[in-house]
Amino acid sequence: MAHTRNEIVEGSDLMLFISGASGYNSVAFATNHTLNISTSVSDTSNKDVGAGLWSSTAVRQLSYTISTENLYSIGAYDKLYDAMIAKTPLKVCFAPKDATQATAEGNAPAGGWSPEMAPTTTRYEGNAVITSLNTTAQNGDNATFTCELAGVGALTKVVSGQDDPGDTGSTGNTATGVTDPSDTGSTAGEYNP
Repeated sequence: MAHTRNEIVEGSDLMLFISGASGYNSVAFATNHTLNISTSVSDTSNKDVGAGLWSSTAVRQLSYTISTENLYSIGAYDKLYDAMIAKTPLKVCFAPKDATQATAEGNAPAGGWSPEMAPTTTRYEGNAVITSLNTTAQNGDNATFTCELAGVGALTKVVSGQDDPGDTGSTGNTATGVTDPSDTGSTAGEYNP
């Protein structure tokens, strides 16, 4: 079922997707995703405005970071490690998953989830580099990893069914200077083995 613009989205539905040869796919075994959009400001307070009693600011830059927390799988971790060492941006998307892809048991499809593309769905797309990849392997518990990404350039809001200036009609990666994990020989679910 497509998400409408005025409904509450469950946390389990909102995900990070990374672009590869087969389009956007989720990172395997995710437990949490975070998108942080922030603004840096500078102080423009002066004696001429409000007698200097109130501070004022001006926006200087916008930035974003995305993180994913996952149960550790060798395939997913290795793909992210390779992308980090390559030092080039990945094309990322933060959006609700396409729940129609679920198996009869409600599990992720082979190759992982894709973002929902219904006309009422908003997704956020951009390029990002991996800034950290941390693994935790506690005795007696599942191993986990966290991957942090920092935006390179703008984070664009895209509403399915509306004109997308970056859409070339291809489901693959078309952005200049962006890593395309398809060169690993994988054809589907690059970050979701």
